[in-house]
Amino acid sequence: MEAQLPKKKPMGDGQRILVVDDDAVVLRFVGMTLSRQGYAVHQANSGDEGLDYFTNHGHGLAMVLTDVIMPGMSGPQMIERILALDPALPVTFMTGTASDARLPHMDKKTYKLIHKPFTPQKLLDTIRDCLENCR
Repeated sequence: MEAQLPKKKPMGDGQRILVVDDDAVVLRFVGMTLSRQGYAVHQANSGDEGLDYFTNHGHGLAMVLTDVIMPGMSGPQMIERILALDPALPVTFMTGTASDARLPHMDKKTYKLIHKPFTPQKLLDTIRDCLENCR
């Protein structure tokens, strides 16, 4: 999955994004796409690892981008714990399923949802939209 990036000025300005997904290919694709656009990407391959990163290094994060379904702690479970510590943190969920039934009971204006598979441009547009409009 090679990331084809738009020929525009980078969108990120060093904004820190925590990306959590148990699929190494997705982590690589998302990490490469976002970092090439000027975002500082921190990756975790499980909900537990994502929560641990947030607890120890989460100050100043611009947002969290997480898969919904993962072994162990799911993305929504991790986000509920993170939002208990930082209720204003923007969140985008990634899912390969058609339903958002597994998402926490959150106001739909406070998060974005992106369906896999997605293009680099769709990812970048969703991230920008969430950074500008979530919370």
